[in-house]
Amino acid sequence: MRALKQARHWTALLGVCLMLGIASNARAASFDCKKATTDIEHAICDDPKLNVLDEQISEHYRHVLSESAASKVSDIRAAQRAWLAGRDACKGATEGLKACLQGRLAAREKELDAAVDAANATLDRVIAGIPADPATAATQLRQYNGPLASAWLVYLRDYEPKAVVSDSEAHARRDAAMAGLSDDAFAKSVYVDVESDKDPAQGKPSLTLLRMIIEREGYDQVERPYVHCFLFARWGDAAYKAFGPLYGSSRDGFTPICPPAAGLFDQPAWKRLDKAMEPALMRANKNSGTIRYASYADWAVLDLRATTTPRDFLKPLPKAEAGDAEKELMGQYKDKQWPSGERAEVVAAMGPARQVTAAWLIAQRGFSAADADKASRNIVQGWVGGRVGFIDDNIDDGD
Repeated sequence: MRALKQARHWTALLGVCLMLGIASNARAASFDCKKATTDIEHAICDDPKLNVLDEQISEHYRHVLSESAASKVSDIRAAQRAWLAGRDACKGATEGLKACLQGRLAAREKELDAAVDAANATLDRVIAGIPADPATAATQLRQYNGPLASAWLVYLRDYEPKAVVSDSEAHARRDAAMAGLSDDAFAKSVYVDVESDKDPAQGKPSLTLLRMIIEREGYDQVERPYVHCFLFARWGDAAYKAFGPLYGSSRDGFTPICPPAAGLFDQPAWKRLDKAMEPALMRANKNSGTIRYASYADWAVLDLRATTTPRDFLKPLPKAEAGDAEKELMGQYKDKQWPSGERAEVVAAMGPARQVTAAWLIAQRGFSAADADKASRNIVQGWVGGRVGFIDDNIDDGD
């Protein structure tokens, strides 16, 4: 499903960029170009390359301020003021104004990019320490004033009593985290709806707030690995729901769901099942709207659940995923809708996927043979059933 995953990523990226008002041909300096007065400001506004560098510097600077301990903020601001003075000195540079600006902006962008990485790594080490020592993590997080640290402190109040975060502190930090969503009225409205939902099965709204802040933080599983993955093993359903499909749009393509544990879904039997399902999914994908990203998020949750809390699959599957996938696949479709040869490939791949899943559960999660057989059947049934439901909703009628 490589092509489907790529389509998911790039379409979601475009949707989020448009949602945030970022167009590929737009130029937006860190200041309002309509109000530019100095030669430096006009030079930056008039040159696309300088404009982009200026905006990158601004974004990096804001991020470093947000992700750094309060004790370092004054030094960071002083360094930025000193750099701005040096930038403005380009007005009299012998090599020319634009050439001087290009060099100084590029150097500063590179410097701040490294500072972003360092600040991220330091804060993420604090967050990663939460499971082992929530009280120490809370003390360290109090040194930060940004939305991410604030959202984690709200989480600590609700889920980690040993952190000793008071209600008043959590309330103030909730407001600070919400300020991080100030440019996103839709996300704020969704969170308010979750916050007002009193269904105990939903879990505390602090998990949803945390999810919303994390998905805006620029985490990438290569450049900035997720450090919140402990939440899923720790809180199960509440975490899966908070981090699963939420918006019903392309924004669900950015849900920060952690990858499943290595060793199961990368086995040849699962790759065979994945490949067998791909042609029908690709056709269905063309007929679906942006709500398809909610389905993708559901599938990612199932993969994570299967390797993180696999005993969940000793319980009956949700109605949407339950049933007899083999019987449904071979009995209810016309060949014009879904060729029988493709469906037979899926059915043939399900047995081997169940076998390797059962073996993995026994070896890696200590399951008994009987429990492994039951859970593996439900995992494969849920995996296939969710995709069959997606295909059903978006399949051509075959006429």
